[in-house]
Amino acid sequence: CGDMAAGSVFMSKLNDPAGQPKQVKVYTITGTGCNTRGLDGDGIVAAASSRLSFARNYDINGTCTLFQLLHGEMLDISKFPETYEIVKEILQGP
Repeated sequence: CGDMAAGSVFMSKLNDPAGQPKQVKVYTITGTGCNTRGLDGDGIVAAASSRLSFARNYDINGTCTLFQLLHGEMLDISKFPETYEIVKEILQGP
């Protein structure tokens, strides 16, 4: 977990623009609508932490309960069909 901390050597190298491929399309799917340590997010990850300036960013809006967090729930297409539609759109391309 220490390697995933903000400012770690691993994260710094991973986020270094010089090391990122130039011809790769990047997408994020972000859960929103839950209190995530005082910030909007999916109950695990704050939304602002998952959005990338160079990516096409999608949001899935939902809610969290004590026992069910949007982080995992948004993968259930019976509850969040928009997640499936986003992935399908990405895979089909322009």
